Amino acid sequence: MIAVLTCDIIRSRVYGINQRQQLETQISESFQYACKIIPQAQADYMSFSVTQGDEFQFSIESPPYFYHFLFTFRNRLSLCGIEPIPLFRAGIGFGTRTIEGKSNSYQMDGSAYHNSRYAMNSFDETVNKKRLSIVYFNHPFLDKCYNTVLAFCDDLERSHSYDQKKAIAQILTGLTYQQAAQNLGVSKQNIDRLLKRANWNLFTQAMELFCTTIPLENQDVQC
Repeated sequence: MIAVLTCDIIRSRVYGINQRQQLETQISESFQYACKIIPQAQADYMSFSVTQGDEFQFSIESPPYFYHFLFTFRNRLSLCGIEPIPLFRAGIGFGTRTIEGKSNSYQMDGSAYHNSRYAMNSFDETVNKKRLSIVYFNHPFLDKCYNTVLAFCDDLERSHSYDQKKAIAQILTGLTYQQAAQNLGVSKQNIDRLLKRANWNLFTQAMELFCTTIPLENQDVQC
């Protein structure tokens, strides 16, 4: 089993031609950054592609780390310096890479790709207009459970201030609060306050939930 993420930039039409070119570069650089910070996700460089500057897709070989990687990717892109701050939504599909019997591992015809596209299309539903992340296993119970958690995280993520994003970016690299404070030129207490207001502990719990309940390849999902 793999996870496929189909993504697009929200309100991409607000960016001019030059900004779109910058955005495409920043998307690629932010993806590479997330690959370095969260190597355990095993994001597939070969599957990553950007189209028209605001749409992109890639696969993750270790599905339990999909949200850790996605959050890191989105946080990094939000700090790239482009205004308005880029924010992207992601439809995450879980399943196989290819249809059984196909030899080309990059044909993009497996259930993971179909499920990712289904998740992406779900953003068109009124109830999902403000969502940032939707998963689809094609399993009603799992889809409902995981999407309930993600909907809560989406609301919190949308509320993060720029300073909170910067503090979170430091912690995502594995730094201590003291080290993060030194890098940002603020006090340790300020970092603690920023992370508490950002509800960072809830995000770490969500990441842990996904890591402990979503199976690795060739394992069964624990319901």
